[in-house]
Amino acid sequence: MSRSGRSPVTLMAVLVSTASAGAWPPTVIDFDTYPDGSMVQPSDRFTTQYSTVGVEFTDGGATGPAPSGNPCSISPPNHAYATTIVAYFVDPCTGIQSATDYAGTQQDSCWAPGEGIDMYWYDANGNLLDHQFNSGGGNFVALSTPQPVIARLEMQCILQGIDNFTFSEPVAVLRGDMDCNGLLEIEDVEPFVLALINAPAYMAAYATCDIRRADMNCDRKEDGLDVQGFTDALVP
Repeated sequence: MSRSGRSPVTLMAVLVSTASAGAWPPTVIDFDTYPDGSMVQPSDRFTTQYSTVGVEFTDGGATGPAPSGNPCSISPPNHAYATTIVAYFVDPCTGIQSATDYAGTQQDSCWAPGEGIDMYWYDANGNLLDHQFNSGGGNFVALSTPQPVIARLEMQCILQGIDNFTFSEPVAVLRGDMDCNGLLEIEDVEPFVLALINAPAYMAAYATCDIRRADMNCDRKEDGLDVQGFTDALVP
């Protein structure tokens, strides 16, 4: 179910279906400030700056979209622009790839026929969940799913920038589950210790896991400062 220029009845159905899933109200990124309150600079590229709220960006290559100071921005001065913009949803604590149940974006307010944002939502396996063409000045389009399965949102920008990127908080990773069996238990102690003292050995032994699960205090590091959090989680 996608949200665009729908009837009031359809729009209400979307609101009801999304209000009980994920974090509500959702997070809105205006591309003018970062989560720490610092201002976006004209030379910036949007990559991992919003990872702590649950999303990372790329322009389809090694960098990310650029801020575009533009009077057409919905929330001035900036929106994000690149020919291709891909948003990956991540666990806000660790940065491990995750999924959400609601994601969409608004385009800038200046529009001419043929312009717009071609939007594609995918799950973690690369299956296309929905495709919508966002057309019209300031138009907003989003996808809501019954379960958090949206892993990435790809946008082809046709003479339009994206603004007010909106999404529900992605699913949190079970931190401390170092053998990735879906449980936090005594069997995780050994791999947790290994991750802290010998990261290469851990990654070799648990190739299908992500060492960032050892980041218990959300400082984006795996070190001795995580021990207390691991102990507290294991023995509540």
